[in-house]
Amino acid sequence: MPFVRVSLPHDLDERQVAAIGDAVHESMVQTFNVPPKDRFQVLTRHAPHELVCTAEYLDIAHGPRVAFVQITCNEGRSVELKTTCARPAAVSAALAANELDA
Repeated sequence: MPFVRVSLPHDLDERQVAAIGDAVHESMVQTFNVPPKDRFQVLTRHAPHELVCTAEYLDIAHGPRVAFVQITCNEGRSVELKTTCARPAAVSAALAANELDA
């Protein structure tokens, strides 16, 4: 039973927050072997000063609208499997938020 905590910018609306939660969960179902009905998430919105992220890290530029996704899970999943889950979750969440921005 992975537990997910997502910290998001305050200006996202309810549809965007829900879409990001859906995207993260779907990624876990597809790549992390999580059953579809095994969903435990806390999605919170924060003021800009509450989400602090360096402008660039490891040659990756970060904009002012950053989100942090934490996944807590039991032992037994390899680093490779965790990495395989994290990348599509991040991409899907970003796409979900941006598609609803339009």
